[in-house]
Amino acid sequence: MKNLLGIGPSGYKEVPFEEHIRIIKEVGFDAVIMNCDGDIDAQSDICRRYGLYIDNIHAPFAGLNCMWYEGEDGENYTQKIEKTIRDAARNNIPHVIIHCTAGGKPEEPHGSPIGIERFGRIIKLAKNLGVKPVFENLEYPEMLGLIMDTFKDEDIGFCWDTGHEALCTPGMRFIPMYGDRLCCTHIHDNYGASYSKVPIVHGDCHMIPFDGALDFERIMRDIRSVGYEGVLMLECNPRDDLGTYYDLSVREYYERCFHALTELSKM
Repeated sequence: MKNLLGIGPSGYKEVPFEEHIRIIKEVGFDAVIMNCDGDIDAQSDICRRYGLYIDNIHAPFAGLNCMWYEGEDGENYTQKIEKTIRDAARNNIPHVIIHCTAGGKPEEPHGSPIGIERFGRIIKLAKNLGVKPVFENLEYPEMLGLIMDTFKDEDIGFCWDTGHEALCTPGMRFIPMYGDRLCCTHIHDNYGASYSKVPIVHGDCHMIPFDGALDFERIMRDIRSVGYEGVLMLECNPRDDLGTYYDLSVREYYERCFHALTELSKM
């Protein structure tokens, strides 16, 4: 089965959302990832009007660690993720991408009861609304493992972020661990753990495949090894702070992204 090819609209903030979507469709993409910011209903309508499949929406993640602690901040953050799940269900978006941590590791070494309860509540809501919660690999694989093991009997998925694996957990391979639950991908490039030796690049730089140092032949072998039939989704991003890709017009940028992803899909 041929995988759909997707990308998230990003960068070029002066360009209206609909213009991003029109160009994404015209250069050849089949699917998109949505961000939880903005008017999800209106943006979903635009994507579908242009014939693009919305594979997933990313839940909020900045400041998420408060979910592992008692208090109002954690409750409020849980409700923010629950809102994203409701937005997804209302707009027939099948997957919600969720981080387990953000900006550091919670002090509780193995996760707190209140954190587990809140993530359980999120998973239950998603199940009731027909949306699959999908957990992404980040800096602390033990926190991802805690969620995946605690809720192993629930219908949750794994989102493999290729750039995070290379940068944050060099030497680890997540597909052998969670490939049986792989249902979303975040594909992008960087210089891995060697980024500090490359002065023009800042770590998690979300570059277009083949512009950094990742081994995409190995990455695609891992994806193929589990019979993944979902979307090959780029999560690339022109970076204001790095000046990456801003020598390209918005159309040239998406054309370059599509060419790279097309080459990947042939591997």
